[in-house]
Amino acid sequence: MANMMMSTIQIVVAFTSLAVITADKVPVLMWSQSRPLSDLPQTYAGNSIDGKTFLDKYISPLTSKQGHNVVAFVQDKLHMEDFSKYADVYNPFSDGGAFKNIKTLMDDHFSVNLPAVHSPKAVIDGLMKEFKGRVHSVSSPEHVSGLKMEKDKSYLIMVLLPATGQEKNEERAISKNDEKVGEIVKALNKRSIEYTALFTGERAERDTKATFKGRHLLENPDNATSIFVNVSGVMYFYSRSIKVVVVQPMADKANDIRTVIEFPKEGNYSHGMSSWSNNTAMFQLEANATSNTTTEFTFYVMFKFTAEKRVDRWVAVNFTLSVTNTTINKEVIVDEQYMSLKDTEMAMPPIFSYHCSDLTLYPKNMTKESKEYALLKFDGMQFQPFGVRNDQFSEAWDCVGFFTIPIWMGLVPVGIFTVILFVGMYMISQLSTMDRFDDPKGKTITVNVNE
Repeated sequence: MANMMMSTIQIVVAFTSLAVITADKVPVLMWSQSRPLSDLPQTYAGNSIDGKTFLDKYISPLTSKQGHNVVAFVQDKLHMEDFSKYADVYNPFSDGGAFKNIKTLMDDHFSVNLPAVHSPKAVIDGLMKEFKGRVHSVSSPEHVSGLKMEKDKSYLIMVLLPATGQEKNEERAISKNDEKVGEIVKALNKRSIEYTALFTGERAERDTKATFKGRHLLENPDNATSIFVNVSGVMYFYSRSIKVVVVQPMADKANDIRTVIEFPKEGNYSHGMSSWSNNTAMFQLEANATSNTTTEFTFYVMFKFTAEKRVDRWVAVNFTLSVTNTTINKEVIVDEQYMSLKDTEMAMPPIFSYHCSDLTLYPKNMTKESKEYALLKFDGMQFQPFGVRNDQFSEAWDCVGFFTIPIWMGLVPVGIFTVILFVGMYMISQLSTMDRFDDPKGKTITVNVNE
């Protein structure tokens, strides 16, 4: 009977896939407080799961055991960019942002993250029609408390969350849904119900204002606070801000003319020339920007570099920077200027991403006779050209040098105390006892004293 039910669902999914060839790729998060999910296959960034595979490999194992329940949380739309924008994913101490409760559930239980599943809602709808046990639809914790459920039977609980697409503040709407998920899970736990939960959306639609074709930045155009670049899901770049400082040297160095150009956090980016292969990745970012000091001028700024994967590490090489004043007859200020990291090298083990809170690139082989030159400054920069997994940066390898200020603060006092200890021990070692004493049987030594 169970095989017949699953076959029927497979047919429904197959026809759904034919009818919707360009189905949305929606993320699915799964967790369970009682059932290990290690038997479910893992998926990686850039891979997608079709409806039939989702049914056979992920849903069927959950419904095969009698007495185990499935809880599906479904909202109107969900996209991987929602996690990039609202889950505070670039903060290593993040509590999950708008997905606070869901992050806690994923961290504290057996969990699986599926970044791209073709129409998971269609699979769930097919399961509802053919599910052998009882199907419940709930919308609040009170409904969960009132459900009649027997421990030896299986149930499918559908939780349709409020729509987020029409809300002016999408982040707040997602946060409210996250709170509702947490409340319903608490109600299930109070009843000691064994279950596996899914969190997904009906579609992966994005606001057209925030949607770009092909490779693009995943920032929020209406309230952008940083720069994030996703190159085909295999190479990530992030920075809170990027500044180019054009320096025109003067006779007196204190009078050098500096023009600060800041990459815009809204709009005209292009990184279409970036490329990636198994052992080499080339990253290029360009933009039209204005200066903070001379707003009447606009500049075209482009920087690029190559990351090479070696046996035990990957290394970033060949940094170049180009700046053109597009207001004055496209005057080239610097053209393919080679840059260098003054204090450290961008090299780390292949499984790590590179992170630097304050990174400045200087012109390479600059001399006193150099005319105009430019500096490239990154604030909170993180880059990973290889090994991106689960749509997030790997563990960060920080750019601090061998000796940092805190290290010196520890070494200097230890050195001082070591010297004091050494001097003290040396002085103690020079102490000696008397080696001559009076003989008690002999004549005593007398000293005459005249008063």
